[in-house]
Amino acid sequence: VTEHAGLGYSRPMPVTPIPPEQARAALRALKVVALASKGLHESEAALLTAARAAFQLDDAPESLVPITPEEAAAIIPDPRGRTLLVQAMLLMALMDQVVDADEVVVIDRFARALGIEAPRVRNLRQFAEGHHLRLKLDVFRRSYFVQHVAAHAWKGDGFLGLYKAFGPRVGL
Repeated sequence: VTEHAGLGYSRPMPVTPIPPEQARAALRALKVVALASKGLHESEAALLTAARAAFQLDDAPESLVPITPEEAAAIIPDPRGRTLLVQAMLLMALMDQVVDADEVVVIDRFARALGIEAPRVRNLRQFAEGHHLRLKLDVFRRSYFVQHVAAHAWKGDGFLGLYKAFGPRVGL
């Protein structure tokens, strides 16, 4: 999904075919995340199966050999493809509804090797460590909507406008 004309709403991004070797590398990386916790959960296997079908690959999830971050970086040269891989890995970590430190470490290693600066990885770490308020504030701070509302409130009433716009949302 992509922002449409800066208006704050989204439309679906066009689907771009992914070369099979890159798609296979992505599936292998997703499997690394799934195995970083307590084995392949049913929901994680379902995500691998769905991704395999979307990529039109025949590889069964159990036949996928784990990949190193460096191998993935060599196979996926495009920054957009690398970003999408890290985002998919974040989704995989959430699939079993339990995020643990081992999954975060794996995703962080891949993000670094792929050269992706992903604040979402930091947010996943905050979630895994139980820092839910810090996570909410961090996401809230980076939100386009929040930035737009803050700018509008500041122009209208300065500090009072900011208080009116955000005070109730933070318990004031």
